[in-house]
Amino acid sequence: MSFLLELLFDFLGFVFLESSWDNYEDLSRKSPTKHFWIKALFLVGSIIYFFTTFIILLVSVITIRNIKDDGWTVTTGLLLSLFLVLMIFLFSKLPKIFMNLKTIFLHSSRK
Repeated sequence: MSFLLELLFDFLGFVFLESSWDNYEDLSRKSPTKHFWIKALFLVGSIIYFFTTFIILLVSVITIRNIKDDGWTVTTGLLLSLFLVLMIFLFSKLPKIFMNLKTIFLHSSRK
């Protein structure tokens, strides 16, 4: 059961990752000079996502092997998976947030 939940949340993570790629393409088309920073943000976020997924799977496997039907297996898997989905959701919004903050700082420094 925990493994199926893990697969479901991993699928949702890939959906959020795909939406962040769309954000990356939109922003890189609008401002080619900022293309490098957007690409760097996307790559760092992708590495964090895959590293986090690996850690969650590792913790889930260790938890399943160590705790038998104690209720903690599903709870731990759900909490870690929800944390992963939250991270991916925030990452999908990161390029837009970054560009908005940069615009605000550039606008305020001109005054």
